[in-house]
Amino acid sequence: MKEHGETDITVDGIVVRNRPRYGSNPEGINRNWEQMMKAASGLDEWILWADADSSFAMTPESLELIVSRMKDLKDYGCIGLAFTISNPVMPYYSKKIQAEINIPFLASESADEIRVFINSITDRL
Repeated sequence: MKEHGETDITVDGIVVRNRPRYGSNPEGINRNWEQMMKAASGLDEWILWADADSSFAMTPESLELIVSRMKDLKDYGCIGLAFTISNPVMPYYSKKIQAEINIPFLASESADEIRVFINSITDRL
């Protein structure tokens, strides 16, 4: 386990799937954000799937930082955000994020439901 959390980021078509694990502090959020933006840099439009592991948690400062960053996702070409609900604290995180963004959003425990949401966005392109 890394000191500031870990993440795996993959790109499949226009979906940037970010899979953070463990606890994350502001340093971890900054590193994760840089990796995610690098992965999305070649895409004009993209969808973020924040697919957090059940071990994932953030410090209060990290949550404030990620909410402030996600406010600007649309400015970076992000056209949708799917958020995996993988543990009891995730609904709290997702409500904070959803209140601040201006792109289509879905928070769900179901990967199938998230895929349907992603397909509904890509079908409109």
